[in-house]
Order: sequence, then structure tokens, then C-alpha cells
Amino acid sequence: MHSITANIAVKNAREASDFYASVFGGSVVEFIETEQGCEFAHVKISPHTSIYLHDTETVVSGSQIRLSIALHDIKETHKLFSALSEGGAVIKDLHKPEWAELYGEVRDKYGVLWTLDSGFGEDILLKE
Repeated sequence: MHSITANIAVKNAREASDFYASVFGGSVVEFIETEQGCEFAHVKISPHTSIYLHDTETVVSGSQIRLSIALHDIKETHKLFSALSEGGAVIKDLHKPEWAELYGEVRDKYGVLWTLDSGFGEDILLKE
């Protein structure tokens, strides 16, 4: 089994790590601050899912990536979409496209673009 881990450049790794841990129900398992003042954080969400964060001043925070989350539970999709939208901006409201039960895009308060979908090519496990 493979896992893919996001490594996100943000302007405040400490604050962002607490935010993502609260959104996804994970915990900050490691935080390092270098002598130069750079911050690095490791947020563990599940045994196979982590987010690594590091401070940057050289790129626009979060602008280099887009993260997609495929969910089975429509209620969980709404919950995550709402949490990620807090302090951020909705790019595409949650809606029903022809290829999924639910889809939306949001840029969180750290500038990271997230896409969320439920029921992409499969039956929904929990209907609203």
C-alpha cells in the first residue's frame, strides 16, 4: 500500500498545523523551530494520512498545490467543506455535478485550494 503525504508551504506553520488538526480530527505529532526561526510541523490524521507544513516567505502561502478529498459520507463532506471555508473563500459551492453526488472547491485561510467530492463513481454510503 502506498500513501501520499501533502507538504504545504504556509506563512505560519504552527497556526496552520493546529487548524488542520482540528478540521481533520488529527494531532500535531511534531513541531520544530530552527535557530533561523523556520517552523516545520507534522500533523497525523490517520495511520496512512499526514500533512507536513513549513514556513515560507518566498511563495504565496498554499498557492502551489490543490488537494482533493474523496469522501463516502455526504454529511462529512459538508462538515469538512464548512470547516475549511472558515476564514477562507468558497470557490465553487457544494453542488451535484453529473459525475458525483456532491462536489465543491474552497481556498482555506492559508491559501490552500481544496476540492471535496462524495460519490465519485460509486454508491453513497450515507444519504442526507
